[in-house]
Amino acid sequence: MKYMLSDEEYSYYKYGEWDAPAYCRGNSFPQFWNGKEWKQVSFLKFADNAVQISEEEFKKLVEQNGCSF
Repeated sequence: MKYMLSDEEYSYYKYGEWDAPAYCRGNSFPQFWNGKEWKQVSFLKFADNAVQISEEEFKKLVEQNGCSF
C-alpha cells in the first residue's frame, strides 16, 4: 500500500483483470473507471488489483475506454 501514498499530486494505474484506468490523487481514496463512471475503492482492495503505470499509458487507457479525466 505504501506506493499509493505519494507526494505527487496524481499517481496512475491499471486496475483489475480488465486493466481499467485508475488513479489516486494525493492521499485520497483511489478511483477506477468501471465502464460507466469513476468509482472509489478501498486501499486494500486496490493494492491487490492495481499496477502503477506512467501518465502517458494512463491517458491511452482513458482514451481507449472512452472516459474523461
